[in-house]
Amino acid sequence: MRGTKFMLLAGASVAVVGALVVPLAPSSDLIAWNPPPPPLTCNLTQYKASPGLTSAVDGDLLTVSWNGQGTSQLRARFAIDNGTPTIRDLSVRRGAGEWAILGQNLTPEYQVATGIRRMSNDQANAFSSLGIDVTQEVIDKYRWYAFWDAPFSIPGYYPATGRGGRAGGPGPQAQAPAAPVLGQGGTIAEQVAAIQAGQQGRRGYNPSPNPPGFTGGRGFGLPRTEKEIRRGTSAFSASTCDVKTDGGSLAVTFPGMKLGIFDGNLRFTVYRGTNLIQMDAIARTNEPWVAYKYDAGLKGFSTAAMPKVVWRDTGGWLQQHQFGGPKAVGLSGIRAANRVLVAEGPRGSIATFPPP
Repeated sequence: MRGTKFMLLAGASVAVVGALVVPLAPSSDLIAWNPPPPPLTCNLTQYKASPGLTSAVDGDLLTVSWNGQGTSQLRARFAIDNGTPTIRDLSVRRGAGEWAILGQNLTPEYQVATGIRRMSNDQANAFSSLGIDVTQEVIDKYRWYAFWDAPFSIPGYYPATGRGGRAGGPGPQAQAPAAPVLGQGGTIAEQVAAIQAGQQGRRGYNPSPNPPGFTGGRGFGLPRTEKEIRRGTSAFSASTCDVKTDGGSLAVTFPGMKLGIFDGNLRFTVYRGTNLIQMDAIARTNEPWVAYKYDAGLKGFSTAAMPKVVWRDTGGWLQQHQFGGPKAVGLSGIRAANRVLVAEGPRGSIATFPPP
């Protein structure tokens, strides 16, 4: 699975920081005592400190600091809250100036939908033209190379019409496809050997992906069903972390990530000389032929610190959204040029963009 990058931009203005005064409680009141969180356990055996890229554990926090672009410096302090990797604070400053906190208590969230990959009829046509029989073995081997696949389209075909379109009205019922006659083309190895020897391959068997009376299907194994599509949200059970340096980068990995049918780790990577922090889900599943799509991000940013988001639309025009109105339910889709979205605040900004 792939990840999401976040770019931290130092703000030009610095806000005045006020002090919060808490009055002492009367002696007659009872004050509940919460035990301090346990120390954070991190494996630092693969970590090597270097100028402008450091990491240190202090109590329940792992502090990662690195030099960004120009004179900017960045800091991320990690913790684990009830098994969930948490960025206690994400901060940026210029030179030796005051740290500007851009986000606090940020937690990762992934949402995934999974389906089944199917080989397309275009692939089958190519195999058939080379004299290769499209058997189940061929389908299972080459379904990963489908250019056209729609794993979340149910059922994957539509009723045939008399005029070649959906609006043409019901047409004559199509005839049932002929029963498979294997061997009229041959195996892949036999046909490749024949082609290499300069022989003319025979046309292979190419089954139809559509049942009688239907058309439009472009993948084998239709119809798709609701039960093959599963959705999940990330859950975490981390208790430790691993810190590893690799040249000018430093990665912090948290085990215990569960995402639908996937199991794995969550990793944050920072890069010296850049204002970047990258978040990746490194996960696997043992189920076959999995098609997946996912949404990823950090949640917990305050609209007080980041009161608006800005982006350029696909026409290049600057757009913005000011928080404070009605709350949206669920995720909101935005058509942004270069897939870049910037949250702006008085002390700094954060740009988020997925990998290409």
